[in-house]
Amino acid sequence: QDHVWEKMGKTLLITVLDSFIKGSVAEGVGSCKSKVLSDSAVTLARHYPDIIANEIITRMLRTLIYTRDHPVTTLVQHFLWVELAVLSQFLLTLSFNNCLNVLKNMPDLFYICVMMMGNGQLKVRAAIHGVIVNTIHSILSIPQIIDNDEVMKVITLKLVDFSQPRFYLQFGLQNMKTAAEAVFTHDTQTQSVQSQEQVKDPLNSTCVITVVEHLHEIMLAVREIFPTKEWHLRWQKLARRSAFFYNPALQTRSFLMLGVISSHASSHVITRTLKVMEETVSQHEDDVPLLESIVLCLTRLIPLLEHNTKLVHNLFWVAVGVMELGEPTLYAAALNLLEGCIKTFVSNGELEQQMLVDVVHSTREALLWPLNQLDREVGISFDSDFNFALSALLFKGFSHPLSTIRTYTQELLTTLFFLHSPQNSDVLQITENNLAYLTALFPESEILRQQLQDNRTRLSSLIPSVQDREDKEGNPVMYSLLLDTVTIATHKSQILFLHMLSSALIQTQNEQKICLLYEFMANASDVYSDIFPLIHLHLVQHLSETLQSSQNPAIIRAVQKLISTAVKSSNSSILIKHSFISDIGFGGVSQFFRPFPKAGPLYPTQRAAYFQKYLDSLIQELSPTEGSERILSSSSLSSVTEPTSPTHSTSQQRRSLSVDSWKHSSSSREVSPEDDIMEESSDDVITIL
Repeated sequence: QDHVWEKMGKTLLITVLDSFIKGSVAEGVGSCKSKVLSDSAVTLARHYPDIIANEIITRMLRTLIYTRDHPVTTLVQHFLWVELAVLSQFLLTLSFNNCLNVLKNMPDLFYICVMMMGNGQLKVRAAIHGVIVNTIHSILSIPQIIDNDEVMKVITLKLVDFSQPRFYLQFGLQNMKTAAEAVFTHDTQTQSVQSQEQVKDPLNSTCVITVVEHLHEIMLAVREIFPTKEWHLRWQKLARRSAFFYNPALQTRSFLMLGVISSHASSHVITRTLKVMEETVSQHEDDVPLLESIVLCLTRLIPLLEHNTKLVHNLFWVAVGVMELGEPTLYAAALNLLEGCIKTFVSNGELEQQMLVDVVHSTREALLWPLNQLDREVGISFDSDFNFALSALLFKGFSHPLSTIRTYTQELLTTLFFLHSPQNSDVLQITENNLAYLTALFPESEILRQQLQDNRTRLSSLIPSVQDREDKEGNPVMYSLLLDTVTIATHKSQILFLHMLSSALIQTQNEQKICLLYEFMANASDVYSDIFPLIHLHLVQHLSETLQSSQNPAIIRAVQKLISTAVKSSNSSILIKHSFISDIGFGGVSQFFRPFPKAGPLYPTQRAAYFQKYLDSLIQELSPTEGSERILSSSSLSSVTEPTSPTHSTSQQRRSLSVDSWKHSSSSREVSPEDDIMEESSDDVITIL
């Protein structure tokens, strides 16, 4: 073959390669004919390596883009999947022979592998893993890298990671001793069966982010030796192209990728990202993975924003809105976004002289109506009491099915507690500002409860009203710092404090927590007697059930005391209205102490509608009228930037894109540097390929 291709290949190169691909697509991935033709492509590449590599990579990028014309949930469901799978096999064969020109094509290869990993048949999943491993081997064979011990060490460690069986799971390769055996294993699954079964992305966000982070670190290490290469710019462009157009098969991974590899964030890219979020909430309410990827992307973009921008304050309320949707996956992602905003406020010094509510108040006031509507639908009120609303919202994290999120919730609440505590005191003090966060931590944090006890004696010498209390039997009262009407002075604070604790008591199944909370509530009924009849109404059913079912003497004594207190106060005039909690906007606070729903709608439609209205208002706020044309919808943007994809009359023709659609594209794949890549126009989606 060498002699034949050397003589005639250069003249007919593109046509021959197109015939190879079409023949392989016709026979299907993994067929004998496909293997022979991919081997023949390697022979061509020995004589024309740059041209062959460039054409295969360009065709694969273009095919990935054309999947947008007929959006599906996963690539495997698309009619172009067979072509993508065949091209993956061609890439693998070329990579074995070091024919991919990795110095030029590194960002393209990384982008392709991230989009394809974990999809399809076993052979395809293994092929993509093989392309990455072989690409890293090719990088390690570059003379300049061989001469740099530090870079060699970094890349070698990444290669070791990719070669570990535990890492195969990131590529959907289970129970494999080596990924190579999967490439040459006969796969009995048919394409039609896989298309029906793979109705969602086979990899979760953690798997995708892990792989992207490894590839990004490799690129950064190589750039130490080749600083003039525009790989980073190229990779970011590719990610943005597929992120800002509706295409579920690519969009989710594009946003995850964009969050990891971005080197700059501007108001324009944040606004476009929010626009995609708004469209997803409005039109595709069930696309939780896409919403999750957007939130995770925004979290990573926060540190890249300008120091004095107000965008972070807006993103704080975006995080709150996502958490209020009540979907566990989105809640976990929004928790990260919320923490990222708070960390930025701390690092910028914004919380040194102001409380958190004062820092974020102005951005809420500008868009008050949709946020208030969402709050009313959820049943909490940030306007009535910011700290208790945020505390109740965060308490939901203790019900999350993942233990890591429960731990993360406790850490964030602890951070907020100390941020709202006196900074110059060496003892733990309770104030109106930190009470809400202490309320959420009290049932969950043994450390905090111990600190409350340890600080009681020291604090009593500073605040005369704090004394060692005893109950009627002469026993010391635990946590007396929380039983002080001077510290917790207002009826609203007392009611919200005890209402949240009673809600936690009703929902918990842990006997130790039940005992702790009942004993505390029994003591609180003596101290906060004016408002406790309202709390008793909330507890009355649970008191009856507990008295009938509990065998714990301490719990029974506490319940009996609460009932006795309620009977004694039944004849007294109640100054607090029964509707007080609802009147102040906290009528739905109890739901934040219940577990996340296991079935049913992903999130309530009305909540999503109000959140979508908020996003729409925010986008208009961030996009001045004179620049509004820059924030086009995906469909309208596609119509003015996208050439029409080839139409095919038969299913066989539909499987392969014509040579004319991509044969000239290699000349336009070079990317020129830009001062601000995030502000770039979107009218050259195809030409960069």
